[in-house]
Amino acid sequence: MRSSRLIATGLLLAASLPGRPASAEPCPTPQPRQRLVIVPLLTTPQQKPSAPYRRFAKLLEAALTRSRRFKVLPPPATLAQLGREGRRLRPRYWSKLPSGTRLIKIVPQRGGARLLLFDPRKRSPIWRWKGRVVAQRVDRWRHLAQRLVDRLMVRFYGHRGYFSTRIAFVRGSGKRSRVLVMDFDGGRLRPLSPQGHESVLPRWSPRHELTYTSYLWRNPDLYIVRKGRSYRLSRQPGLNTGATFSPNGDELALTLSRDQNAEIYVLDRRGTIRRRLTQSPGIDTSPSWSADGQQIAFVSGRSGSPQVWLMPASGGTATQLTTQGSYNQEPTWSPIKSSPWIAFTHQRADGGYDIWLINAKTRATRRLTTRGSNKSPSWSPDGKLVLYNSSLGGLWIVRADGSCPRRVYGGHARTPAWSGF
Repeated sequence: MRSSRLIATGLLLAASLPGRPASAEPCPTPQPRQRLVIVPLLTTPQQKPSAPYRRFAKLLEAALTRSRRFKVLPPPATLAQLGREGRRLRPRYWSKLPSGTRLIKIVPQRGGARLLLFDPRKRSPIWRWKGRVVAQRVDRWRHLAQRLVDRLMVRFYGHRGYFSTRIAFVRGSGKRSRVLVMDFDGGRLRPLSPQGHESVLPRWSPRHELTYTSYLWRNPDLYIVRKGRSYRLSRQPGLNTGATFSPNGDELALTLSRDQNAEIYVLDRRGTIRRRLTQSPGIDTSPSWSADGQQIAFVSGRSGSPQVWLMPASGGTATQLTTQGSYNQEPTWSPIKSSPWIAFTHQRADGGYDIWLINAKTRATRRLTTRGSNKSPSWSPDGKLVLYNSSLGGLWIVRADGSCPRRVYGGHARTPAWSGF
C-alpha cells in the first residue's frame, strides 16, 4: 500500500456517540479577577518612558487582558507625579485604588526590564521579577510580557499559565503544506519545514523539540527540530510518521511500514529501533503515550474499522477502548499523570467530525464540540483545555468539561500540537 494512502487512512474518522454537547454560549469572565495597575517607571519628573518600555507596558496590558484572569486599571496619578516616586511607593498617590489592587512598575534595565509588584499600602515591593530581552525586537518584548503573565498566574492563583507556550500546525496541502510555529496568542509566526515539500503531523517533545514527517527526500521520513535546526531522525522505507515522545523524552513511538504494513514501533532519541509494539494484519497508527509512561493509546483497524486501542508501553496484549461508532481516530492522552482522559476525533453520522474524551479506566465519554467539523485534538500543558482545528475557521480551544469554545487563531491550520511548559 502506498505511503500517502496509509497517511490518509491514519486521518479518517466516523459515527456517533451519546453524550452532553458543549455549550456554544460566550464564555463568562472568571470571577474574581486580580486588579492591576501598570506604570512605566520615570526617574525624573521631566523624563518620559522610552518607546520600548511604553510599548512593553501596552503589550503587558494586552496579555493580561487576554488571560481573562486580570483586570488592568488606569493609574490614579499623572506620569509626572509618578516619576517622583522612583522605585519606592508614595501611598498617598494610590490611596483611592480599590481594595486588593496591586501595582506593577516597569523599571528600565540594560538588556531587559525589572518588574516590581507593590501593595499600594506599602512602600517597598512585595515581589520582583527580571526578564532579559533584546530591546529592539518587538516580538521579544511580546514574549517577555507572556512570560510575566505566566509568573503572575503562579503568584496570584497558584498554578502556571500557558501564555508563553507555543503551537505548531500545518498550513497548506500537498507539496505546499508546511509546518509553522507560533506563540499561543498568534505572535512570532514562522515556518519550520522546507518549502515545496509536503510536511505533516508536528509533535512536541518534553524538551521543546519538534518532530514532523516530510517528503523532502521523496519518502515520508521523520525529522526533528533541535535548537532551530532540522535533522532527519528516521528514514525507514515507507512510513515514518505520527511520532509521540515518552514523558521523559528518552523514547518516541511512531508508525513505520518497513514491513509493508503500518505498525507501532519505539525508537530512541537517535532514531534507532528499540522494539516493535504491534503485530497485526490491520493498520496501526497514531500512538499517544500516557503521562505516567506506562501505556500507549493508538488507532487500529484490526476489529474491522479504525478504533482507539490501549497497550502497555513495554509491549504486550492490546485492548480495544472505543466501541461505539465506525471510526474513532487521533487519540491524545491528557498530560496530567493522574488523569485517565484521552481526547480523540470522532466522525458523526452526517459525515462531520467532533472532539470527544474517553476515560481509559471507566470508558465514560464526553463530547466537547458540536458546531462545525472539528479534528486533531491537542491538550494544553495543564490539562484544562483542548486545542483543535475547525471548519469554523482556524484553531479553537475548549475547556475539558466541554464549555467555552473560542477561536485562538483565524488562519488556515490543521493538525495542531500544543507545546509543554
